[in-house]
Amino acid sequence: MKMTIFPSHRRSVVALALVLLILTGCQSVGPSTKRGAAAGAAAGAILGAVVGHQSGETGEGAALGAAVGGALGGAIGAAKDQERTRRQEEEIELAHIRTEEAQARRAAAAAAAQQERARAVALGRSISEKEIELAKKWAAEAETELNRLRAEIAHAEQRTEDLEAAQEREQEAREEIENLNKGLSEF
Repeated sequence: MKMTIFPSHRRSVVALALVLLILTGCQSVGPSTKRGAAAGAAAGAILGAVVGHQSGETGEGAALGAAVGGALGGAIGAAKDQERTRRQEEEIELAHIRTEEAQARRAAAAAAAQQERARAVALGRSISEKEIELAKKWAAEAETELNRLRAEIAHAEQRTEDLEAAQEREQEAREEIENLNKGLSEF
């Protein structure tokens, strides 16, 4: 049995070939495009077969429906793929921006530290030995005063503790005296 393609079927065969090409397409076609084309082709083939059956052209209707459905489904899927790609590119760009901002902050901090070191060196060059010796003398005097105050506070705290201890001993002794006097009065 020889199979011939009639002119009226050529469009259907071309459309079917186009759908197959889309479904098996190149690697650059995204997953949503492939899924959309497949789902559209399947739905279009069913709908086309139903419509074609009524006119006696079930096969041609199915092929044409598959082609149209596949093209529409592929277009919708491609739009989803493009949106996903756009979002991914925006996320990558945002990551680059954040990286650049972090690098700029680190560079600014390093520049500020370098500037502070340069200021300290410049200041150090302008300080005389006499100023250093005078500052050391004032530091020693302040430390001496601090130590004197610490000792005075420690002595005052010790005197307070001594007074409290003496008062406690006096209280205990008076209580003992009172107990002994009560005991003697009972005899």
